[in-house]
Amino acid sequence: VVYSVTYTAGKFTITAADGAVTAPTAITDLVYNGKAQDLINAGSSTTGTIQYSLDGKTYAETIPQGTDAKEYTVYYKVAAAANYKDVAPATIKVTIARKAVTVTADDKSKEAGADDPELTATVEGLIGDDKIEYTLTRAEGEDVGEYDITVTGEANQGNYSITFVGGKLTINAKAEPETPDTPDTPDTPDTPDTPD
Repeated sequence: VVYSVTYTAGKFTITAADGAVTAPTAITDLVYNGKAQDLINAGSSTTGTIQYSLDGKTYAETIPQGTDAKEYTVYYKVAAAANYKDVAPATIKVTIARKAVTVTADDKSKEAGADDPELTATVEGLIGDDKIEYTLTRAEGEDVGEYDITVTGEANQGNYSITFVGGKLTINAKAEPETPDTPDTPDTPDTPDTPD
């Protein structure tokens, strides 16, 4: 038997390999401190460079940072080396928590019938020149006794979570005017003896 053989050229295809990636992780204990803070722990890849972004458009190898208290979306992807597949972008949610602040009304006092002193408060926890808003009022009344001083405001203001603590206004009894001392009565002079 005689065979007629025809040879047809074929192709040997080498496909890109999958990349091995250790994903970055969120830093979970971030609290506002007035400074830029790293948002994640870096990831790694054996097949390329991990890049990061906060807008999903502009990527860089540097760890993204945040300052204000809010939730951030961190995007990351792998720009793979030759012969490896790129890793599609993925996201991580990271939160910088609000810093705790306490506003405590200062205790005040006055004498019955006098004008109220200016109401003030002590604020603890603010950073730098940051400010918050609050209002001080006191319970009505002018009789001798104690009256509540109340602090009110929004519980969350910008980068801060605020606790308000009240105080007391004490109205004291009006002091009685001091009675001046009565001057001593001068001694009566002795009557001279009558001559015999």
